[in-house]
Amino acid sequence: MAALTFFLATSPSKNKLTAEEIASLMLALLKEQHICSPAAIFVGNAQNEARGEAYDQAAREGTLVQASQHIIPNAPESMLRLTRDVIDGKEQHAETLWYCGDDVAAFLQALRQLPLREKDICVCFPFLSNALAHDCGWDKGAVLYALTQPYVIDFMDVLDTTARPLIDYPVSDFFTLSSFCAGGFSDEEHNALEPLLQRYWSFDLDLKQT
Repeated sequence: MAALTFFLATSPSKNKLTAEEIASLMLALLKEQHICSPAAIFVGNAQNEARGEAYDQAAREGTLVQASQHIIPNAPESMLRLTRDVIDGKEQHAETLWYCGDDVAAFLQALRQLPLREKDICVCFPFLSNALAHDCGWDKGAVLYALTQPYVIDFMDVLDTTARPLIDYPVSDFFTLSSFCAGGFSDEEHNALEPLLQRYWSFDLDLKQT
């Protein structure tokens, strides 16, 4: 049985990043080889996925929120699944797709042209370093969200479809990792990403994992 787990980084005092900070953060993650190209950028309107009984009913009725039509803040695994489908050529009509490729210069240019704070934005990296993907088990990838308004981030529980918020306040900008094989850091508050993320989310960087 798969165990879906998440890691989230944000800050209660600095939820919004500038376009320059987003580009700088992505470049730093690439240069320090925490994440690997190709990457995908999705732009559109955000909508949280239903939870609990509402999720079960939507699944039965086939009305779950689709990542190809919306940015889904509380389901980064869905955004990463869409990214892999785009890369593999299985999804060619995603309404939200802004950029997909492995050219770093083109990727940074696409970031600088984003309609930041006008539309909801999601940047996806399905491939991570060996240290993150294999040693720590974050096998699904990394996602950065920059949303027009704060959302409650109630990630799917490890074992069922109930809501399990990792933080007790809504956020608009956050970085997350996801795993289907019970990934996790042995020390939640001190890991290889913490020094880098703290540069962008201030002194009160909030790190949480399921």
